[in-house]
Amino acid sequence: MSTPKEIKRKWSLDVPASQVINLIQHYLTESGLKKTSTSLLKETNIGSRGLLKHAHTHIMKCCKEGDWGTVLETLSIVTLNDGSENNTNENSAQQHELDKVIAGVHEMAILELADAAEMDLAFATFKMCRDVLDKANVNEEENGSTNNSMISDSVLSESVERKLHAINALRSVRAAAASFASNQSSANALIVPRDYYGPNKISKEERRYDIGKRLGKVIPIIPSSRLLSLCQQAIKWQIHTGDMPMIRDFWHEDVPDRDDDGKKRKKPKQTKQFDLVLGEVNVESVSRDVLNARASTKTSSLSSYERIPLDPYSTIKFGKKTVPTTCMFYTDTNINQTSLITGTSDGFIEVWDSESKFRKLRLDLDYQKKEELMCHDPSDDNDAPLPSILAMAINSEGTMLATGDSYGTVLVWNLQTGQTLVELDKAHAGAITCLDFSQDGSKILSGSQDGACREFGLRTKRMLKEFRGHSSFVNCCRYIAPGRNSKQTLLVATASADSTVRIWCGRSAELKYMLNPLNATGSNAIVSLSPTNSSNDGDLGRNIHTILPLHTPSNTIVIIPRGPKAFLVTLNGLILKTFENEGIISADNDPESKVKGYKGDFVCGTISPTNKWLYLISDGGSCVIFDIGTGAVEHKIADFGFETTDGKQGMEITSIVHHPREGILAAFSSSTSQKKGVITLWK
Repeated sequence: MSTPKEIKRKWSLDVPASQVINLIQHYLTESGLKKTSTSLLKETNIGSRGLLKHAHTHIMKCCKEGDWGTVLETLSIVTLNDGSENNTNENSAQQHELDKVIAGVHEMAILELADAAEMDLAFATFKMCRDVLDKANVNEEENGSTNNSMISDSVLSESVERKLHAINALRSVRAAAASFASNQSSANALIVPRDYYGPNKISKEERRYDIGKRLGKVIPIIPSSRLLSLCQQAIKWQIHTGDMPMIRDFWHEDVPDRDDDGKKRKKPKQTKQFDLVLGEVNVESVSRDVLNARASTKTSSLSSYERIPLDPYSTIKFGKKTVPTTCMFYTDTNINQTSLITGTSDGFIEVWDSESKFRKLRLDLDYQKKEELMCHDPSDDNDAPLPSILAMAINSEGTMLATGDSYGTVLVWNLQTGQTLVELDKAHAGAITCLDFSQDGSKILSGSQDGACREFGLRTKRMLKEFRGHSSFVNCCRYIAPGRNSKQTLLVATASADSTVRIWCGRSAELKYMLNPLNATGSNAIVSLSPTNSSNDGDLGRNIHTILPLHTPSNTIVIIPRGPKAFLVTLNGLILKTFENEGIISADNDPESKVKGYKGDFVCGTISPTNKWLYLISDGGSCVIFDIGTGAVEHKIADFGFETTDGKQGMEITSIVHHPREGILAAFSSSTSQKKGVITLWK
């Protein structure tokens, strides 16, 4: 089993900010925004880490032709250092080599000016470039190397100066001699001193070729459109993992099939829109019937995330006097298939096959093929009822399943073999109500009707921490990893029937915040942690049964109490949105409603994998779908409870879960008044 450090080392990647600026520089250069690139270089001292292929070829051609102005202009934005504190020796050595080649370019420009009898311009350029020439020698000394075939002197600037004076003196003498001999053609013969362009009588053309060759070696070729490619890959990955809102499928307004002349008109194609900056696209809404009709003719894996399930898709029926008590979807990475796992009131755990619309068990699992199902053993007391599976959780890799029963026992299973890996007998004094795996799968969190939340190590099989403070049942417990920009460490959130949600430090088990959005003043849901403040000062009778951590927006959770409102709250207790069941009559305002029964409280809920839709089920059986981004009601399925319980009236929905890859919901009621329990899937 991997340790947390191994998991972090495997999946995390620290990208220096300097490399992001490098990518921006590449994009600016490729887009021809030279002034913007230069301004960014002046402000950050970070330039391009190389040249595009066409620029790389062009600069070598300019070297051969002696077009040193173009060469220096191109090299002005190139810096091979990544600009970070952890700069590698290899990058530093490359930058030092580039500095020496740039000094050689300046040297050749000066020498060729003098060779062309532009002595005044050559000396003026030399004075301006002395620091660049000296920099090559400083870098050379820092590297401990003085072997340079083109630079034989200790200080390059002194060498260039001597050559300038030498060619000036030589040509002055030759001019005087030619004038004395009245040989004008001899005076015009431009000669250079020995080893003027380098040792071993190297010619000007050979030196140009050598500099071009060295530039080609030291300057890397950067791939084109690198920044855009990385952004696209990141978006695809975050869409795959569910860390980013999906790309929206957008249809233009309907157009008639034929134009005024009676000719057929081509309908506009479906397009996809995505806002990389804000992560969301506001598109014109269309009716759900039109959306489903269009989706049925042209469906993509991306749009399936966003589609709201509106119709019953399949049903799973259980034996007599057996009702489902918990269920969840999980993806088996071995076969790339998402299955449904169910737990029932008789202690059995079953895995259902998606290819049969979840109506049949997965027989590719040997233990199910042999009818050796996973189950919790009954009590030694023959008169005691069978243990009910009340809670389940799966680790992030999809290999281990944790189940908790009504007797306080937690079992951890190998999903491929069906074997028990860990048994935590009497983990709590009351029934297990909720479970959650840590990110690395080495620990498990459990909540119970005894009012406590505990963390167990799967290796030691011992309790590591206890989060105690609730005065009633713990209904939900979740690990919450902090967002990228958050300064907080790992957190644990617990929801209880005492009307509070508590946020704990995952390392010390210290209580950080106590939230009660039902009794909030304004937008602040934090309850004082003072000893004189009782957790029961809030809205009594409002059992908080569900916490849904969100990745978008980050560091937020949805709190669902048994009431007509659910809340989008930050981990610091700020209420961002309220999701209210509209069109209901409060018992406080209508005395008759106390007799009829309150039919507006939310009893369970779930979210879509992209955090776009929030599904809330009321005790009256209706399913209200909210847009998390706007807080508005997107759709309402009035007969959801009736259809889910196979046409039975008055049965309260116990739980609802969402498929991780498709627009599929699974819901059920655990009411014992059913002759046979049923799970209904919606699509």
